Amino acid sequence: MATAFLSFNIYKYFCACLIKSKLEKMTRAFQIITLTFVLFGLAGCKQEEPERLFDKEYSEVIKEIRKELLFYMTSNSIPGGSISVSIDGKTVWSEGIGIASKDLDVPAKRNTKFRIGKITQLLTALTYENLVAENILHPDSTIQAYVPEFPVKKEPISIQHLVNHTSGIRPPTEKESDYYGIYRSLKQGLKDFENDELMYPPGVLQNLSMFNYNLLGVAIENATKKRFYEVMKNYVIDTLGLDNTVPDNVFASIKGRSNFYDLNYISQLRSAVTKDLRFKLPSEGYLSTADDLVKLVNMLLKPGIIDKKICDKFFTPSMLSAVSQAKWVNGWYKFEDTKNNVFFGARAEVYGGGGTLMVCPEKNIVIAYLLNVNDKMDEAPVLRIAGNFIDFINPQEEKESN
Repeated sequence: MATAFLSFNIYKYFCACLIKSKLEKMTRAFQIITLTFVLFGLAGCKQEEPERLFDKEYSEVIKEIRKELLFYMTSNSIPGGSISVSIDGKTVWSEGIGIASKDLDVPAKRNTKFRIGKITQLLTALTYENLVAENILHPDSTIQAYVPEFPVKKEPISIQHLVNHTSGIRPPTEKESDYYGIYRSLKQGLKDFENDELMYPPGVLQNLSMFNYNLLGVAIENATKKRFYEVMKNYVIDTLGLDNTVPDNVFASIKGRSNFYDLNYISQLRSAVTKDLRFKLPSEGYLSTADDLVKLVNMLLKPGIIDKKICDKFFTPSMLSAVSQAKWVNGWYKFEDTKNNVFFGARAEVYGGGGTLMVCPEKNIVIAYLLNVNDKMDEAPVLRIAGNFIDFINPQEEKESN
């Protein structure tokens, strides 16, 4: 009896050991599987950007500029915006300011997408330059080489004339700029001006018109046999990693898009009427963030991903005559401040959106400031912001030289 009892206990002991061993193996396997899933999950997650980024070295100047921006936004009834500043390719200040949606009480953030209006032309011009580099477009070819249905004028219009705003094509009327209809294709949009006479012979004068870049967009579509936004995505947005730059489609759900606002005749804020801007996608139809725009300009300042020849073209205005240099180049406006610093700038000026993109190549300073209401009544103080940073940097440069 004792022997049987002892054998039974030994049996129970071995069973317990076996069960314990199996449980330990199962626990270890479960831990490995769980850890694997966690690691895969983390690998697929993007690290969130901080809501506000600033370099402590520039905290003094940032603090003063921020006060000025808040006063400017308050005094002009601007709900929200975002700003991004880089020096020598490094972002020293980036944040959203104010409200992206008053109805939902959503704050503006660094990744909030705003309408960038005419700043879109920089992206279109960069797409064009890439197509020229690949011999898909030829600058001296007439527009009829790519858009044969466009009426022939008394003097030929080249593709380059469209990029430089020297085609002689008239600017849009207020009604044409504020078109309220639902989607028209780029080709349908040409009907507004295609039969009009030129204001002056191509190449003689420079006069901004969204029609130039809309016509260029049609030429790009015909030359590539693809939709314009697909070409832009391939050559610019995906290649440069501009993750928050997208076409503004009012009928699509776009993550992080700001609401748009307008001011009435007595400067009271109201929600902007829905407008479909896709018929002028190449000239004014994109959304972006201040960070994305600063990133784009820094890649133009430092060739690498973008070919050096293209980068050089972006800051070299064309000649209107033997002695007259154009002020506009590839969507940029070239000017100097009172201290003879050379700047290139582009303003949004679009319904429901405002702001400025500016670069001082000599100082390697880039500033993007975007808003969710048009700032045409009082231009954003971006030039003063640039001046403050330049003044802040100069003493440091003098100490180093001494």
